[in-house]
Amino acid sequence: MASKKASSPSKKKLAATVERLEAKLERADAKAARWKQQAKQHESALASSQARIEKLSDELTDKRAAPQPTATRRAKQPSPTQGTSTRTKVSTGTRSSGPDASWTLSQLRAEARSRGLTGLSGKKKAEVLAALT
Repeated sequence: MASKKASSPSKKKLAATVERLEAKLERADAKAARWKQQAKQHESALASSQARIEKLSDELTDKRAAPQPTATRRAKQPSPTQGTSTRTKVSTGTRSSGPDASWTLSQLRAEARSRGLTGLSGKKKAEVLAALT
């Protein structure tokens, strides 16, 4: 009979261990189910993002392929009170050579806008010029 009493606590310990492990397994299964659900949501978001990227790429390709109208912008005329200065004369010249240090900051920013560059409004002249070249 002594052996039965000795085995009884062992069975209780084993039963408690099995219970703990089963509870742990249930928690792990619940986590796995949540992760699978999140993975499905992420896959759905990925698919919609890829579709949007494809659509925007197509639009960009179409816009690049379309003939661009030539810009007929007039050079800004100085007001009568300003007179003519060297800076004004430079701004009315042609822009065929590209931006350089002789351009004003506002001209450089306008060129950056026309090229689609953003985030240059707080930059110094040298930084805007570097972004354009």
